[in-house]
Amino acid sequence: MKTLLVFACILTALTSGSSVIRASDHEPKRYVIDAKELHRDRIARLLAKAEENEAKAQYYTAHPTIDEMKRPMSGRTASHCRWLAGRYRAEAEKVRKEMETRQPGYTSAPVRQ
Repeated sequence: MKTLLVFACILTALTSGSSVIRASDHEPKRYVIDAKELHRDRIARLLAKAEENEAKAQYYTAHPTIDEMKRPMSGRTASHCRWLAGRYRAEAEKVRKEMETRQPGYTSAPVRQ
């Protein structure tokens, strides 16, 4: 049944005088993305993760779990969340410094979509 439907669609397309579809008509477009914008976006995401982990640290400080004593630095402890927030902030600072050292108006390689 499917082959009959496909055949009917092809036959209709051929007899209706439709134009020929070329591969060049459907090539993906290339865009040049501003690398500073990518850096700003990455910094924003890293800082958002840091804020999220600081909020979790405050929660775990107010509501300690058994992991605080049995498994220090496990994923459900305030100290782990503070450590992670510090790592995210340090990475954001590293990206910010890298962005500032680049020449103005630099761009990244073209991206295919």
